[in-house]
Order: sequence, then C-alpha cells, then structure tokens
Amino acid sequence: MATDPLWVSDAPIRATFRLAHQAHATAHWAEVTVEVTPASEHEVAPVTDQAFAWRMDVHGPNARYGGSYDAHLAQEAVEGAQDALKRLPANAPALRIAVTRIKDSPVDTAPGDVKHATTQAVRRALDINGDSLPPSHPPQS
Repeated sequence: MATDPLWVSDAPIRATFRLAHQAHATAHWAEVTVEVTPASEHEVAPVTDQAFAWRMDVHGPNARYGGSYDAHLAQEAVEGAQDALKRLPANAPALRIAVTRIKDSPVDTAPGDVKHATTQAVRRALDINGDSLPPSHPPQS
C-alpha cells in the first residue's frame, strides 16, 4: 500500500541521519536523530542537554556535555529543523520536530554539519526523497 510521503501517524516517527562527507581536505561528520509528531502548527522543540548524553556511554562517567560548544551544535540543529519545515509543501500537515540526539566528532564536525544532518534526518523521518523538495547540500570547505 503506497502512503503519502508526508503522512504522519499519531505515534512519534524517529529517524537518524549520519553525515560522512569529505570535501577537499576537510571532513564533515555528524549524526542527528529527530522525533517528528503531529502538531497544531509547525514547531521546533528546544534541544536539551540530553541530546548529548550519549557521551557518557562512549567516554565514561566523567564525560562532559552541555557547555557552550554543545549550545552551538544545538543551535545548528534547531536551524536545520527550521530549514526542513520551510522546505515542506504548503499543504503539509503541521509538525513538531524534536532533536533527541546530536553526535559529533571534535576533529571531523565542521560548522554547518549538524544543521545539514538535522535537515536530512527530518526528510528521512517523513520519507521524503531527494526529488520531492529543494536540495539541502552538505557544507563545503
């Protein structure tokens, strides 16, 4: 049974996108997970520190998260979610986007990487292929 690519169930839809791109000598890497739910109007939820809690599992109990660097990544995620909402067709249902995980690499995550990964994660959650919307390109260096 074919479904409308913008159909959203009452249950949250989760999707993850991993950006792994090499542009000249610069690596671009980020992994973002989003949760999309129906809403009365388009909305992007604030990103909480919990989006970075994965570091405790990877780096142990002394891992840190929630500082100014993470605030910058969270802002990129909000911008990426807002960008995804702006790219939806006018007849798209109202959606709430929550970014639930932002994974970065201190060496390979460049400015714009989290924004791009978030936009693509929303597209994936809504099952939107590359032909349905204007493209969102990975950052170039």
